Amino acid sequence: METERIVLSQREVASLSGRLENVLHACYALHFMLDPNQRRTNSALWAGLLVTVLGPLTNLLYYSKLPATVIPWLNLATPAIGLLLVSLGVARAFRKPQLYRGKITGSIFTVLAALLFAGSVWLFIDVRDVPRSAGAPQVGQPVPDFTLPDSTRQPVSLAQLFSAAPGTPQPKALLLVFYRGYW
Repeated sequence: METERIVLSQREVASLSGRLENVLHACYALHFMLDPNQRRTNSALWAGLLVTVLGPLTNLLYYSKLPATVIPWLNLATPAIGLLLVSLGVARAFRKPQLYRGKITGSIFTVLAALLFAGSVWLFIDVRDVPRSAGAPQVGQPVPDFTLPDSTRQPVSLAQLFSAAPGTPQPKALLLVFYRGYW
């Protein structure tokens, strides 16, 4: 059996040793990432805190073009998801403390997330509980006559608005727009 002898130049040896060094670094990094004894960042805690803090910011969605019926549910669901993520992170930290960090910070985040979620639930329920005014006209009832100043500060009554000008038919309906503020 004949063996062939390979002769490498100094530049080729340096190039191969550089490549070998890169491979060894990659293997070391892979081993370091897969080392079961190395502590990992508890990403569920931080993601849960981020989602929980974004919960009150969902109130800004009222200024968007989203349907108003969807936004209260988003206001309620966002802190709930954040609380679940934080709870997952705390469970990880207490089940495997040698692997995951965050026992103390996770407990603090859980209390914060629970308070924000409880506040969201309270607002969700309380905002919907608007008492009905006993003096307000009900649907189908005629509106009582009233007099208010118009934009030129002249008094105008509801009966005046419903009266017909000479030679014109009486209006069937009337649209009233009330503005808040001053002119």
